[in-house]
Amino acid sequence: GTPVTIGAARQTASNNLIGELGYNLYDVSDATLVDPTTGKLNSSANLLVNDRWDDVLFRDNASFSSTNLNVSGGSEDVTYYFSLGTQNDNGYTIRSNFERHTARLK
Repeated sequence: GTPVTIGAARQTASNNLIGELGYNLYDVSDATLVDPTTGKLNSSANLLVNDRWDDVLFRDNASFSSTNLNVSGGSEDVTYYFSLGTQNDNGYTIRSNFERHTARLK
């Protein structure tokens, strides 16, 4: 193909960005969103939406707790072992909670 100059690429970005995306999420007009001389986003453009997607996916504080109780004993003829446990893990990623309860008798 024919090589494209940097200036032509910048102008193409300025002319076609919104047409390709289909919408403008900034508070400046479509025509001034991209500077045709630099090909960069207008420095005075402010995003109109909250783009903090990490707030939706991650917690600020993850927590983990584990509690166990074990009882064992016996004599020469009989031995016993009993345990109870619980685990609660509120992971760093939202909706990644894990909870487990265990019991054992032997």
